[in-house]
Amino acid sequence: MCIRDSIGTFLEISSAGALFSFALGSGVKFAIVFSLGNLVSLAGTTFLVGYKKQYENMFDETRRIASIVYLASIVLCIVLSLAIGFALLVFALVVVQYCAYVWYCASYIPFARDFIKGCVGKIFSSSNSGPAPAPAFQPFQNA
Repeated sequence: MCIRDSIGTFLEISSAGALFSFALGSGVKFAIVFSLGNLVSLAGTTFLVGYKKQYENMFDETRRIASIVYLASIVLCIVLSLAIGFALLVFALVVVQYCAYVWYCASYIPFARDFIKGCVGKIFSSSNSGPAPAPAFQPFQNA
């Protein structure tokens, strides 16, 4: 597990060096290295429970949707980056891949999904209301 997980993490971190390619309009290198790093890291976790149990855990009722989205985004990211190389679409798939990974990992931690839902809910509910109005300036107020 340590070697495969370390290689996966190394690939994910080294893909950050390819982020500059997005500015140039091509995210192929980044998307492929990042996605392969995720696949290697996922394979590294099978050391703990074995391939069969890992597969059963991934497609358990609580993780099924997150696993499908995660795996589909990895495959789509690699295929679309090689086929069309449209940087914005590839970047969107990388974001979906990362969010699905976080959601999948959170399913193993008690109450983590509820915590994430609460945080995201607070972020979006406070952003819709806008900034709080500034108090009126009253320089000569008698107390």
